[in-house]
Amino acid sequence: MNIGISRYVSSHSSTRSSAFRFLTIELHQIDNSRNASCVFPTFFGEEGTVVTDSEATMPADGCKASDFDQYGDLEAFGVHPDWKRQLTKFASVQDRLREWQPRVMDRLIKFSCIAIKALDFDAIRIDKATQVTVDGMAIWAAGVRKCAAEVGKNNFFINGEVTGGNTLGALYM
Repeated sequence: MNIGISRYVSSHSSTRSSAFRFLTIELHQIDNSRNASCVFPTFFGEEGTVVTDSEATMPADGCKASDFDQYGDLEAFGVHPDWKRQLTKFASVQDRLREWQPRVMDRLIKFSCIAIKALDFDAIRIDKATQVTVDGMAIWAAGVRKCAAEVGKNNFFINGEVTGGNTLGALYM
């Protein structure tokens, strides 16, 4: 099953403006089959060091092949390490995308680029930035800034909410 905007665009093609004619991407796939070759990204703990906890390693049977994480749910606030929040739903409402997979990250960058070009904004605020992996945030930010520069926005501003303490937060700066 694909979740995307091309179905909306094609069904409303007479009403879309020329600025939206490039909206033909499929966003994300839900797939419950197992992928034994998948690997987790690098996770960082609150002290800023790489997590070596056995829970931070891929299960022996791999992961589901979906673009979405399917590792359960955590309460919104509590005593859970931040790296676990990068895998699970937050407060039962926010599905997590596996942004460490290139096909997912490419879509996130492309969607952000579409928004920049179509809506002409000069900045993006990331809510709960630490719910994205450190490497994922760096790749996304570089891709977004490259896209913004293509339309003359050479000083594109990205800010966000960083929780989890000063040491972990410093990795996102």
